[in-house]
Amino acid sequence: MTLLERAIAVAAVILLAIHTRAEAQTISASADGVITGHVIDSATKTPIGAATVDVKIVGAAASVARAAAGADGSFRIEGLQPGRYSVRIRARGYTPRPLPPIELRLS
Repeated sequence: MTLLERAIAVAAVILLAIHTRAEAQTISASADGVITGHVIDSATKTPIGAATVDVKIVGAAASVARAAAGADGSFRIEGLQPGRYSVRIRARGYTPRPLPPIELRLS
């Protein structure tokens, strides 16, 4: 298997959490969506620490958020609004991996 044929897997795939906060005596609330996970080599199950995780609104051209995986392959993207997002993971020596769209909703 060549370096370019290696695949990226995402363990603990995507953990989504949206929290709603309201200030005392106000009706307004702000939503903070969070996407977290671990990027791993699909063959060896070892973490990929230099991976880049891009998040886009489905159908948009530009990323709304980007994160670099830590040495243990973990990543965290915060501050996302409710909506449908596409996630793409890239790492040097690996084939880029798009994930199925993710729906973030208010809880």
